[in-house]
Amino acid sequence: MNSPSSSSAFPRYLLALTGPSGVGKTTIGEALAAAAFHCIGKPPIITTRVPSVHDGNEYCHVTTEEFLELKETGKLAAETRLSPERERRWYGYRAEDLDATWREGKVPVVITEMRLLQGFVARYGRNAVLSCGLLPPGAGKRAMLAVLLHRLRLRDRDSEESIRGRIENAKRDLAFFAERADLFDYLLVNDNADAIVSILEGHVQAAIGNFRRCLAL
Repeated sequence: MNSPSSSSAFPRYLLALTGPSGVGKTTIGEALAAAAFHCIGKPPIITTRVPSVHDGNEYCHVTTEEFLELKETGKLAAETRLSPERERRWYGYRAEDLDATWREGKVPVVITEMRLLQGFVARYGRNAVLSCGLLPPGAGKRAMLAVLLHRLRLRDRDSEESIRGRIENAKRDLAFFAERADLFDYLLVNDNADAIVSILEGHVQAAIGNFRRCLAL
C-alpha cells in the first residue's frame, strides 16, 4: 500500500490499546507495528519511571521536572500518573511524536490506560481514536486478575509492592471497560496475540480505506 507523503493527506487517526498491566499491550503494539510497518508507527512513551533492561525502544526517559515542563507547556498529547506514588511514575505521549508519525503516512499505535485514553479523546476527538480494550482471559473479574498476577510475576520485572499497585490499577481498568463503554470500539480477549494483531491490522486498514474513499467522493 502506498503511503501519503504528508499529514494533510492522511487521517489523524490513532490506534489506542487500553488495558491493565500484564494484558499484553506492549507485545501486541510492537508486533502490530512490525507486521504493518507500512501503515502503523509506534511513537515512544515519555516516562519518568526508572529505566529497565527490558524497556527496549518503547520509552523515552526524562526527569520528573522535564516531564512536568512538557505537561505545563502543552507539549503532551496525553499524560497520566500511576501508583504507587513512591515510584513517581508519570507516562505520556508528545504531540510532536504523533505528528511525525502522521507525516510519515502512518497510524500511531499508543499504549494507554483510562486517563491516557481520555486525554487522547479530549485532544483529538472521539472519532479520531480507534479504541481497543484488551482483556485477559478468564471467566469473571477474579479469574482475570489471577491471570494478570501470574503474568506480572512470571516476567519478573517488578517488586511485590509495584505488582500490588499494578493489580489495584487493574481492578479499576477492568471496571472502566464497563463504565465507559462509549470510549471503546472493540473489546478483545488476549488469549492469542497473533490473532489480535491480525484483527487490529484489518481494522486499521479498513479505517484508512474508508478515509480514502471519502476523499475520492
